[in-house]
Amino acid sequence: MVCQITVHRGRVCRDLIDFFSRDNIEIHDSTEFEINMLKEDGTPEAAEDNGGVMRDALTEFWDTFYLQYTEGNAFKVPVLRHDMTEIQWKSVAFVIRMGFIQEKVYPIKLVPSFMQQAIFGACIESALIHSFLKFVSVMDRNVLERALKDFEAVDKDELFDALEQYDVKQAFNSENIKRILREVAHKELVQKPMFIADSFFKVLNATPLVQEDLSVLYSELEPTPKKVLSAIKFPEEMSSDEKVLSQYLKRLVREMDDPQNLQLFLRFCTGSDIMTKNDIQIRFTSSSVSSNVRCPSSHTFGCVLEIPRSYFQDPYVLFKPDFLSLLRNRYWQMDFV
Repeated sequence: MVCQITVHRGRVCRDLIDFFSRDNIEIHDSTEFEINMLKEDGTPEAAEDNGGVMRDALTEFWDTFYLQYTEGNAFKVPVLRHDMTEIQWKSVAFVIRMGFIQEKVYPIKLVPSFMQQAIFGACIESALIHSFLKFVSVMDRNVLERALKDFEAVDKDELFDALEQYDVKQAFNSENIKRILREVAHKELVQKPMFIADSFFKVLNATPLVQEDLSVLYSELEPTPKKVLSAIKFPEEMSSDEKVLSQYLKRLVREMDDPQNLQLFLRFCTGSDIMTKNDIQIRFTSSSVSSNVRCPSSHTFGCVLEIPRSYFQDPYVLFKPDFLSLLRNRYWQMDFV
């Protein structure tokens, strides 16, 4: 059974929540969803959903969700909103279900401790502090990590400021700081969003996610330059010019120390900003247009990256800014099939 979902570019998050909130939606284990993406003016983007449009829509969904429905830093936790009832939160869980089953897309920025509660009905307490340290700001994380390693050396005023925002009432010392942090982590990551976790649980506990080791899943889906390089597949036979370009591309990926650049590269090539086990096929193309308007292009449904051969005439220092400028544009309508 195939179910069509129409969403609008820039409103994917709200559109998907509204879709799964409808009373007449019947979802079965065999239901497969396809996304029809409309431009902001209401006209369709010229793309076929053989996975690419779905991955792109899910990426936009989670980008918006993290921004408008969560709090936190490297790891985030959903927050209660007056316009989000149990029905709407269950709709978000259906988006998680759809993305994971069809494309292995999973929201790896949601705190693992919260997701353990949402999927299994309980969290692993030994992992709470690790999750919490990635939930707080980098500044607070550094202070808390120092307190755990060498309590006597940490600046007590900075430690007080870091804990005060979480309403810590108990005096802390070297003997109890770890326990206090674990209690604060449980309050912030599990207790406060418990209504949301319970809503998610009603959907996610009946999905293949219950069979997953979440620590392994998070690790597998987190992009790294090494993983991306392993996913890139060049043609078996390449000309000398194409070999030069292949080295350019590999160097570009190796130098993507900024996680955001790596995520943008993946989204441009595959539609998703996480590792979804899709190989990225490289094609070298000829172009009759002038070199000052040439541009790499992608076909996300097949995870294909096309690079104009004419780039080989330029040094790497010109190839890199061209490619990064394209990625940072952050708006790629899928007007090709």
